[in-house]
Amino acid sequence: MTAVRPPLGRVAGRGLSKSYGRRFALRDVDFHVDAGRALALIGHNGAGKSTLFQLIAGRTKPTAGTLDFGGATPGSIGYVGHASFLYGALTARENLELVAKLHRRDPAATMAVLDRVGLGRASDRLARELSRGMTQRLSIARLLIQDAQLWLLDEPASGLDESGRRWLETEMQAARDRGCSLVVSSHHRDLLLKAATDILVLSRGRRLVFSPISGAADIDSAFELSDGSPAATAGL
Repeated sequence: MTAVRPPLGRVAGRGLSKSYGRRFALRDVDFHVDAGRALALIGHNGAGKSTLFQLIAGRTKPTAGTLDFGGATPGSIGYVGHASFLYGALTARENLELVAKLHRRDPAATMAVLDRVGLGRASDRLARELSRGMTQRLSIARLLIQDAQLWLLDEPASGLDESGRRWLETEMQAARDRGCSLVVSSHHRDLLLKAATDILVLSRGRRLVFSPISGAADIDSAFELSDGSPAATAGL
C-alpha cells in the first residue's frame, strides 16, 4: 500500500540554537525554505552546517528556538550525508527494496529507480563493493524510492564526475519541480548556482547571510564570507 503524502509547507527555523555544554554549535539562527525551492547552506568546517542538518533531520533537538517542519514527517525527510546509511552486505537492489518496504512504497519500482540513477547494471552488486560515486547515486535512489519531500543533501556531489554532477543537478531540479524542498551543502559552486534558489551562510554558528540567489556573484560572495574574510567576522 502506498500512502499519499499531503503537500509540504514552509520549513522554518526561528532562533535556533544548539549547545554542547558551554560550546554553541548554532546560535540564534533563522531560516526558511519553501516547497519547490532549494536552500544552499554555505560555511567553513565548524560553521554549524552539520548541526543544522542534524536538527532538520530530527536526529537531535535544539537547545533553544523552534523548528517547523512544514508538515514533513520522518518518513518524508530524506538525508544524504557523509555516511551512506547503506547495508554493505545487501545488493543495491536489496537496499532499495528495504527502503521501499519501510516507507510503504512499491518495491516493484526498484529496478526503474536504479535505471534512473544509472545503476541498473549494478543492481546485484553488494553495496560495499560500489565506488564512492555509485554509492552517492544509490543514496539519491533511496530518496526517490522513498518519495521524500524534504531533501537534505550534505556534499551530494562527493565522488561524482562532471557527468554525474550534471545528472545530480537534473534530479535536484526535478525534485523542485515536484514541489520538494531542498537543503544542500556543496563545495561545487556550479551545482549550487544551477540547483539552489536561496543562500544561508553560517560562520561560528551564527547566520551571516540569508537571501535569494540572483546570480553567480551571490554564490561567490557567500563563499568569500564563509572563508573568514573581515566582512565575515565583523560584528561576531
